[in-house]
Amino acid sequence: MSFATEVAGVPDLGAMEGRTGRNNNLLRKTIASELSANVIDLCPVGALTSKPYAFVSRPWELSKTESVDVMDAQGSNIRIDSRGNQVLRVMPRLNEDVNEEWISDKARFSIDGLKNQRLDRPYVRGANGKLKPASWDIAFDVIAKKIKKVKPSNFGVIAGDQVDAETMFAMKLFMEKIGSPHIDCRQDGVDITGSSRTEYLFNSTIAGIDEADAILIIGSNRDSKHL
Repeated sequence: MSFATEVAGVPDLGAMEGRTGRNNNLLRKTIASELSANVIDLCPVGALTSKPYAFVSRPWELSKTESVDVMDAQGSNIRIDSRGNQVLRVMPRLNEDVNEEWISDKARFSIDGLKNQRLDRPYVRGANGKLKPASWDIAFDVIAKKIKKVKPSNFGVIAGDQVDAETMFAMKLFMEKIGSPHIDCRQDGVDITGSSRTEYLFNSTIAGIDEADAILIIGSNRDSKHL
């Protein structure tokens, strides 16, 4: 309850006292916080547990790897527990200057995307409008037929900021093959040269937030953009 109120900022958990004590969700709804799953680590007896990890493995069977979360801009310190080639769970790793001992629910549960609902083969949309499994040869044949319907002069490619050099070179060869000169690269307007670390560090740290007299946030939602 202290965690929900003091850390997560959602006073949804409370205690009811009578002949017996009981901790419960007083509002009869799920906890609306991006940090709610940290109660799993706080529970000393396992009454609050991670459903995806329940009965999957024992702690001594896991290989533990220290890492940094990349699901948001905070860079929370995490520990990745794996068995063989499977990632089974993500745990918080203590760093008082960044995330203390907490991680977001996205950081904890996004590993589901490594094995659940992943595309493991090409899919082609049939005459009925529904997708059906297909071989790579059939998929590329469909792509080639659609490209051939477009005049080279009407075909163009735009590369974004985060496209690697190998992909851009492959794109160039592809455009030369179909005979189109329309290649462009668009920037988002961010001008960070990297010549000075202050240009992207802004002379501030996460730990420095506690010492700030005032914080001005412009054009950003702290909850949705950084958690």
